[in-house]
Formats: sequence, structure tokens, C-alpha cells
Amino acid sequence: MTAVMLAKALKTLLDEKLAAYTYTDSSGKTRSITTYTYYLDDKQPGSEEVAPYIVVRPISGEDGVEDSTVKCVIVACVRDEAVEAGYLGAVNLIERIRQILLTTGTVGKKDLLKKPLKWSIDNEPNRPYYSGYIEVDYYVGHLDNFQQMPFLYE
Repeated sequence: MTAVMLAKALKTLLDEKLAAYTYTDSSGKTRSITTYTYYLDDKQPGSEEVAPYIVVRPISGEDGVEDSTVKCVIVACVRDEAVEAGYLGAVNLIERIRQILLTTGTVGKKDLLKKPLKWSIDNEPNRPYYSGYIEVDYYVGHLDNFQQMPFLYE
């Protein structure tokens, strides 16, 4: 359940911080960014009306002796017919997300960012779609502390 709560908190954070962010492609068409959790909303990946988008997906977790973590992958994609513009658009969007995550630190008032944050840009894009991703880990509630976390049971 904590992985789901983290993904929703990351989506909320990105929605708030990127509310005014738009992507203008090389043809002059401007689109706002849509953020999804887990998968794209019932549309097929690559359909023109979906990009630009961000997908937040928890992919794994680890429970240690002292703490527990959840790893999320954040995928960002833009659409552009111009190769350089598309690549730069993906890089810029990943950079904006990276800055938001690093400057916020704690998500949902309880999950603390665990560094390092890793990111990458797709070197072989599926033209005209250009994407990148960020792998990020957050410290989440440790099993020993669950009795002290009433929000898990709300």
C-alpha cells in the first residue's frame, strides 16, 4: 500500500509543480503535460493526443533492518517531428522533473528522497516520440513502525 500512496503523492506533486508547463513542438503546436500513475490512461502509447506525458510507476521495494524503500520509475515523453527539438524537449522535461524531486526532498509529508537519483534519455527514440526516465528511491514507513502510522489504515 505504501508504494501506491507514494506513486499518488508523486503524481500530485508533479501535477502541482508542472501545472503551467507546456510543450510547444517544432510545428508550433502547444500541449500541456498529463501525468498518469502506473500506465497511460486507456490510450495506446504513441497516439498523438497522449504526448507529452509523464507516467509514475512504483517498480520495486526493499525492506532492510533499519528502513524500507520504494523505487519508482518516472517516464516522460514528448512528440515532435524535428529530431533535435524532440530530443531537447525530452531532456528539458526530465530536467524539470529532476529539479522538482531534488528540491522537494520529502513527498506526501512522509516519504524522504533517497539519493542518488538516476536518469536517462532514450538513445534510440521511437520517432517522433522522445522519452527519458528517472529512477528514484524513497524511504517509506518501516514495518516496525506501522503501528505508529495511522495514515496507512485510513
